Order: sequence, then C-alpha cells, then structure tokens
Amino acid sequence: MSGPWLNRLALVLCVLALGLVVSGGLAAQAGGEAGTEAALAWMGHVLFAGSALLLLATSKAWRADRVAVEDNGFPSLRSLGWVAPVSVLAQVALGAAYRHKLIGAIPHVVWAFVAAMVVMLAGAFALGPAQGQLRKISIAMISAAGAQVVLGVAALLARITGGEAGPVMKAAALMHVGTGSLVLGLTCGWAAWILRDAEPAGVSREELAVPGRQS
Repeated sequence: MSGPWLNRLALVLCVLALGLVVSGGLAAQAGGEAGTEAALAWMGHVLFAGSALLLLATSKAWRADRVAVEDNGFPSLRSLGWVAPVSVLAQVALGAAYRHKLIGAIPHVVWAFVAAMVVMLAGAFALGPAQGQLRKISIAMISAAGAQVVLGVAALLARITGGEAGPVMKAAALMHVGTGSLVLGLTCGWAAWILRDAEPAGVSREELAVPGRQS
C-alpha cells in the first residue's frame, strides 16, 4: 500500500498529531484533569511517531534500492535501533506525567539525560557507515536531541518560576513539548532504517554490495 497520496496523508497526520501534542502542552500550562491530560499528551506523541514512520515508509527514499550499512561497532547499531526509540518513548511518557504533576522533576530530568545520550550516541555511531538519507536522519536526530536538552532546561526553569516566567520561557517550554515529538519521530525513523539496512559484523564486502530488497 503506497503512493504519493498516502505520503501526503502521512504528512497531514504528522501535523495533526503535533497539534495534539502542543495542545496538551497548553492544557498543562492552563491546568486540567491530570491523568486524562497526561494520557492524551502521550497518545499525541505516539500518534506523531506512527505518522512519521508512515511518512518514511511511503517516501521515495525508502522505496529506493536498499544500501546495506556495515554494523561492526559496540554497541551494535541494530541493538541501538531497539534501545533508542524505547528510551525516548519512556522519556516522553515521563515528561507528560511531570507536566501534569503526576510525578516530580527528578525522574524526568535524570532520564532526559540518559535518553539524550542514547540518541546522540546512536546517531554518532551511524554517521561513519551511513550514507544518503540515513546519514541525514542521523544528523537531524542528533541536532534535535541537543536542542531538546537546551529547551528542557528552559522548560524546567519556567516550571519552577511559575507565574514569574516570561513569555520567552513559556514559549521555550511549549517548544520543548513539540521537539520531544520530533525527537521521537526521528528516532523511530532512524531505527526503522537501521533495522532494515544494518548488516551484522562479519558479512563480506561482496554481500554488502549486493542490491537489496525494495520496500
């Protein structure tokens, strides 16, 4: 099931999901029923990640000939392909719970640095063997994760200062919510590419050079 129309539909779903995430951030600032709002915020992140995967799967780059990526490092790219999205998914869940006052700041802040480190290392490990679109996604993932850390500090300060936070700090806190979805979507897309193209260490260069399947 593919085609330009499906790719456009995936893009629309990404925009709608991002809108849902941002509205959840606004609801957190305005106050509301904590459990329901946190669940809706987390669902918005998941919907965005799913739409981003659909956008990737229907893109021309994904349907082009597969270019195998040599995976001979430690930890392996394939293992990071599983760990990175799960770590980010856990972080957005903690973020939603923190914004809606279901948990304190410490779990969210501590795991934020763990997740950021995992994502940045995963992207950095892929930069060497990666080519083309995967290399671009790796760079975008690293950049988004770095920006998310900076925005996270601003969001934490805005939360601590409460009503004294200025409009810039409040805007940074809202951007932090949206960027969290972007990091999750990029990480899921990166993982999908890695799990499709990464070849275990020991595969011969001749095997790596063989044109692969089309998706």
